[in-house]
Amino acid sequence: YEDRSKGKAKGIPELQRRLQTILNNINHNTQVVAFMNSALGKYLDGHPFLALVLLVFIVLSAVPVGLFLSFAVFTSIIGCVGFIFWLGFVLSVGTVVLLSVLCGSAVIAFALSVVLSMSYAVLSSVLNYYYSPR
Repeated sequence: YEDRSKGKAKGIPELQRRLQTILNNINHNTQVVAFMNSALGKYLDGHPFLALVLLVFIVLSAVPVGLFLSFAVFTSIIGCVGFIFWLGFVLSVGTVVLLSVLCGSAVIAFALSVVLSMSYAVLSSVLNYYYSPR
């Protein structure tokens, strides 16, 4: 048992070093620096839970928004052929469907963010207890 814990103890600093290298590369990216210096970046930096909710929401809503945009382009092409009234009806229905999906995604994003935050808190507490010097 002692050999396994020593192996874990040797692997953790290596993992920390790799993660630190990745984080340094991300933090020194010019686009990331420009965003973090903006008002929105500063606000989200001060509110990490909101940033996590926003990230999960964006990831969850990317596919429905893409599908809606392709649907809108397709129906616009059909509308150019002569189905103007049909276009208004179909886009209205599509907008209601998109609104429903995005509201559901927002609820799921919030719930998933709560679960991720709680998991992080519990896991960090367990790891701090397990690897704390005694």
